[in-house]
Amino acid sequence: MTNYSTTASSLGSRKKAFNIGINLFSSKKFVGVLTIAVMVCSIGVYMAQINNMATKGYEIKVLEKQIQAFKNQNQKLSLDLLELQSMHTLRGRVDSLDFVEAETISYVNINTALAQR
Repeated sequence: MTNYSTTASSLGSRKKAFNIGINLFSSKKFVGVLTIAVMVCSIGVYMAQINNMATKGYEIKVLEKQIQAFKNQNQKLSLDLLELQSMHTLRGRVDSLDFVEAETISYVNINTALAQR
Protein backbone atom coordinates (compact mmCIF):
# COMPACT_ATOMS: atom_id res chain seq x y z
CA MET A 1 0.00 0.00 0.00
CA THR A 2 1.16 3.52 -0.63
CA ASN A 3 2.18 6.04 1.99
CA TYR A 4 -0.46 8.49 0.82
CA SER A 5 -3.08 7.38 3.25
CA THR A 6 -3.17 9.06 6.59
CA THR A 7 -3.95 7.29 9.74
CA ALA A 8 -6.24 8.52 12.44
CA SER A 9 -3.36 9.01 14.85
CA SER A 10 -1.51 11.41 12.52
CA LEU A 11 -4.70 13.42 11.93
CA GLY A 12 -5.28 13.61 15.65
CA SER A 13 -1.81 14.99 16.32
CA ARG A 14 -2.30 17.62 13.60
CA LYS A 15 -5.60 18.72 15.11
CA LYS A 16 -3.96 18.87 18.52
CA ALA A 17 -1.13 21.05 17.18
CA PHE A 18 -3.67 23.31 15.45
CA ASN A 19 -5.74 23.55 18.62
CA ILE A 20 -2.63 24.48 20.61
CA GLY A 21 -1.98 27.31 18.14
CA ILE A 22 -5.54 28.57 18.47
CA ASN A 23 -5.45 28.26 22.25
CA LEU A 24 -2.18 30.17 22.34
CA PHE A 25 -3.70 33.17 20.54
CA SER A 26 -6.98 33.08 22.42
CA SER A 27 -5.54 32.78 25.91
CA LYS A 28 -5.87 35.80 28.16
CA LYS A 29 -2.22 35.61 29.11
CA PHE A 30 -1.11 35.96 25.49
CA VAL A 31 -3.47 38.89 24.89
CA GLY A 32 -2.11 40.61 28.01
CA VAL A 33 1.51 40.08 26.94
CA LEU A 34 0.70 41.28 23.42
CA THR A 35 -1.04 44.38 24.79
CA ILE A 36 1.95 45.21 26.99
CA ALA A 37 4.34 44.70 24.08
CA VAL A 38 2.29 47.03 21.85
CA MET A 39 2.18 49.64 24.62
CA VAL A 40 5.96 49.44 25.15
CA CYS A 41 6.56 49.83 21.41
CA SER A 42 4.14 52.76 21.25
CA ILE A 43 5.86 54.47 24.18
CA GLY A 44 9.25 53.93 22.50
CA VAL A 45 8.06 55.49 19.25
CA TYR A 46 6.47 58.39 21.17
CA MET A 47 9.69 59.05 23.11
CA ALA A 48 11.72 58.98 19.88
CA GLN A 49 9.40 61.53 18.27
CA ILE A 50 9.49 63.81 21.33
CA ASN A 51 13.29 63.62 21.39
CA ASN A 52 13.43 64.46 17.68
CA MET A 53 11.13 67.46 18.13
CA ALA A 54 13.16 68.73 21.09
CA THR A 55 16.35 68.45 19.06
CA LYS A 56 14.79 70.34 16.15
CA GLY A 57 13.54 73.02 18.56
CA TYR A 58 17.04 73.48 19.92
CA GLU A 59 18.48 73.73 16.40
CA ILE A 60 15.86 76.32 15.47
CA LYS A 61 16.72 78.35 18.57
CA VAL A 62 20.43 78.30 17.66
CA LEU A 63 19.65 79.38 14.08
CA GLU A 64 17.41 82.20 15.30
CA LYS A 65 20.27 83.46 17.49
CA GLN A 66 22.56 83.40 14.46
CA ILE A 67 19.99 85.34 12.42
CA GLN A 68 19.76 87.97 15.15
CA ALA A 69 23.56 88.22 15.31
CA PHE A 70 23.71 88.68 11.52
CA LYS A 71 21.01 91.36 11.68
CA ASN A 72 22.97 93.22 14.36
CA GLN A 73 26.17 92.94 12.36
CA ASN A 74 24.36 94.15 9.21
CA GLN A 75 23.00 97.17 11.08
CA LYS A 76 26.46 98.00 12.45
CA LEU A 77 28.00 97.71 8.99
CA SER A 78 25.28 99.95 7.54
CA LEU A 79 26.06 102.59 10.17
CA ASP A 80 29.77 102.28 9.42
CA LEU A 81 29.04 102.72 5.72
CA LEU A 82 26.98 105.85 6.33
CA GLU A 83 29.71 107.26 8.53
CA LEU A 84 32.35 106.62 5.89
CA GLN A 85 30.18 108.26 3.23
CA SER A 86 29.42 111.37 5.28
CA MET A 87 30.67 114.75 4.07
CA HIS A 88 32.81 115.29 7.14
CA THR A 89 34.69 112.05 6.51
CA LEU A 90 35.01 112.74 2.79
CA ARG A 91 36.44 116.23 3.41
CA GLY A 92 39.00 114.78 5.79
CA ARG A 93 39.98 112.17 3.24
CA VAL A 94 40.28 114.79 0.48
CA ASP A 95 42.59 116.87 2.65
CA SER A 96 44.74 113.88 3.56
CA LEU A 97 45.11 112.87 -0.10
CA ASP A 98 46.19 116.44 -1.11
CA PHE A 99 43.38 116.94 -3.58
CA VAL A 100 42.91 120.45 -4.97
CA GLU A 101 39.51 122.09 -5.22
CA ALA A 102 38.40 122.75 -8.81
CA GLU A 103 38.29 126.44 -9.64
CA THR A 104 36.38 126.41 -12.90
CA ILE A 105 34.04 123.72 -13.99
CA SER A 106 33.48 123.01 -17.68
CA TYR A 107 30.57 120.85 -18.76
CA VAL A 108 30.29 118.76 -21.93
CA ASN A 109 27.57 119.86 -24.33
CA ILE A 110 25.81 116.76 -25.60
CA ASN A 111 23.94 118.56 -28.38
CA THR A 112 26.97 118.78 -30.66
CA ALA A 113 27.14 116.88 -33.94
CA LEU A 114 30.06 114.80 -32.70
CA ALA A 115 28.11 113.48 -29.78
CA GLN A 116 25.12 112.60 -31.93
CA ARG A 117 26.97 110.26 -34.24
